[in-house]
Amino acid sequence: MASPVHPKAKTWTLGRKALLPKLAEKRKALAERIIWMHCASLGEFEQGRPLLEALRSEFPRHSLVLSFFSPSGYEIRKDYPGADLVCYLPADTKTESEEFIRIFKPEIGIFIKYDLWLNHIDQAARSGCQLYLVAASFRADQVFFKPWGLWHRQALSRFQRIFCQDKESMERIQSIFKQKETPLPQVPIIAFAPDPRFDRVLHIAQSHAELPEPVLHFTGSGPLMVAGSTWPRDEDLLAELLSKNLRPSGWKLIIAPHEVSQRNTELTRKKFGGKVAVLSELNINSKNSYSISHASSEAEVLIIDRMGLLASLYRLSGAAYIGGGFGAGIHNTLEAAVYGQAIAFGPRYQRFREARELIDCGAAVSVRNSEEFSRWFEGLQSSGQQASVAAKDYVSARAGGTRVVMEAIRRDVE
Repeated sequence: MASPVHPKAKTWTLGRKALLPKLAEKRKALAERIIWMHCASLGEFEQGRPLLEALRSEFPRHSLVLSFFSPSGYEIRKDYPGADLVCYLPADTKTESEEFIRIFKPEIGIFIKYDLWLNHIDQAARSGCQLYLVAASFRADQVFFKPWGLWHRQALSRFQRIFCQDKESMERIQSIFKQKETPLPQVPIIAFAPDPRFDRVLHIAQSHAELPEPVLHFTGSGPLMVAGSTWPRDEDLLAELLSKNLRPSGWKLIIAPHEVSQRNTELTRKKFGGKVAVLSELNINSKNSYSISHASSEAEVLIIDRMGLLASLYRLSGAAYIGGGFGAGIHNTLEAAVYGQAIAFGPRYQRFREARELIDCGAAVSVRNSEEFSRWFEGLQSSGQQASVAAKDYVSARAGGTRVVMEAIRRDVE
């Protein structure tokens, strides 16, 4: 109903048009044995990606099927080479879920975090598929813990194992299976396993992916702040900081906006005055220097109008600002923390456990306005090194979730 006026809903609908016949045809090219992973969107994919890559190595005779609920995940990762098939998950009706499971007959099914579709889970369990819930995080206000959440509790009981990110989630989910209500099909094995995203960001940091030469030329040897996944409110704050603090002290700023489009790039450019460059406008010449169209050659701000670079950009910086904290919530903090960055973000971070823990250990701060942002920046000279060590220690101490899950799957399959 929303698709005529909502672009994302339209993409969601069109992507599922005649989906099952298309999947049945593509199934012919896959191996007989299937491992299936489902992610809600791009963030959950990044959580599941280390596990998917480990499964590829561990089970080379299986084909890997990766499904998404959201277009924002599917459209970006539809060509991901680590899976043999990337697709939308069909609508969660009994008929469509039954047909999806009949087509693939997965031996192993992995759901990431919380995108739990009751009919797909039920049909997969009935077919004999061993189900795993990975990177689970449970809050007290979720439907699983409500009097009317029996169907959702039954869905959880279909899993062979549930791997929780934290001990609080383990305690909450264990309470479900202690309740004296309608008997649940089975009691899954509940275990702690750190979020595989920690393994993912450590892998990115160790891989030293190449960055475009213009970015390296722009950065030079001076101090740099990288602002990732920014929204307009974040950029307003950064523009104030640049005029008050960054510019006089010689810092440069790289901005990687959440929305990459020509219109958004132009709006962002206008906020920072004349000394702004855009990545797509930088060109390396034969003398290994760069020229800039429509921007000063002495640019202090570089706007990244290209996807896929942010995680590697953080390694260049001396401080990081994570966007989204003046809207629905902040974006990925771990991509910056793994490089030992002192981190700042807006006030809406409470739903994100890593953000809360990074604040607690002294690696990050939340800022509500330009005055707080300036105080944090001015204090970097005295406290930046301490924040850097805290950030690195925080990430490294939480590695190993992929190994924990893989060891369990290996034991179950054997």
